[in-house]
Amino acid sequence: MDQRKITLVGVLVPDQWKGNGDVSGFALLTNDENKYVLSYNESEKDLMQLLRQQIEISGFLKSEAQEKTILVTCFRPFGCREPI
Repeated sequence: MDQRKITLVGVLVPDQWKGNGDVSGFALLTNDENKYVLSYNESEKDLMQLLRQQIEISGFLKSEAQEKTILVTCFRPFGCREPI
């Protein structure tokens, strides 16, 4: 398993759903057509506010087989100076 620090810009999209249809997981889609599943320890409502917007994510990339996961350390709307 490879793990390294990374910062990416992409569009935040829903990636997992609860039985009632609520979003329970997120992914970042980048301009180079890569998908990164986000692992985030804080409240999902912080990310919900940025859904379908371009954001900048920093964290640690974990690559296993075909799936790329980012353990998120901070995120912000793209072009914003202060992390959320």
